[in-house]
Amino acid sequence: DVFDINLDVTDPDELCNITKAMEPTFGGINLEDIKAPECFEIEQRLIEEMNIPVFHDDQHGTAIISGAGLINALEITNRKAEDLKLVVCGAGAGAVACTKFYESLGVKRTNIFMFDSRGLIHTGREGLTPEKLYFALDKDYGDMTEVLKGADCFLGLSVANMVSQDMIKGM
Repeated sequence: DVFDINLDVTDPDELCNITKAMEPTFGGINLEDIKAPECFEIEQRLIEEMNIPVFHDDQHGTAIISGAGLINALEITNRKAEDLKLVVCGAGAGAVACTKFYESLGVKRTNIFMFDSRGLIHTGREGLTPEKLYFALDKDYGDMTEVLKGADCFLGLSVANMVSQDMIKGM
């Protein structure tokens, strides 16, 4: 049995303290609608400081469902995860969690091309969060139109209007 508890809290420390205070009441916590990058810090902190499971639905729920789709697609097309070229459009909580899950399924990090609203995530860019830096490539391989060429898989978890029909046709 579950029910929503909506909190009017924006400070991560306050949110963590309130959530930890409710621990004796619940067998697990499913966080919802916390934006990146704060969601990563909040979830990790609660996992470390609580004795019950803590999940962030935007991350784990999305990753599990899309990962099932990836496994099915690999089976249907008789492909191996380690051979895929994956283009990810978006670098928020859902995109990062999905991509890490895909990596655990065998997709090689060197074959992952993640884009945020500023372009391809690579080590030559400044101001990358730790989550983005994890997926940063060694160099800039170009814009999404160029990188989509030859891609086997596209994961779209971004703001609107990042991809056009012409970009997809070029795959």
